[in-house]
Amino acid sequence: MQFSEKLLDMPVSELSVRELLSLISHNTAIKDTEVENKEKLFNEEEWIRGWRNLSNFCDLSVPTLRSWYKHGRLDDCTRKVGAFFYFNKAWLRQHLL
Repeated sequence: MQFSEKLLDMPVSELSVRELLSLISHNTAIKDTEVENKEKLFNEEEWIRGWRNLSNFCDLSVPTLRSWYKHGRLDDCTRKVGAFFYFNKAWLRQHLL
């Protein structure tokens, strides 16, 4: 079903059951696509998620790694998305290990 501006502007109480279900399924499909895109950006084979995982990977303490980050030693391999930090495994292997 094509979604028109008229359908999207209608109050929910005026929608038929079929229209409401199609809107819900369309919204769910969009959210699933967004999740897949986020997973493609940071896959687990190339990126490490979070300080604790980085600590286990490098066999160093979390405070040591955070100090390195604060002083710029990890800037080239770090990406921050929301509240999460991601670290590039290839860069870490080449420069730290």
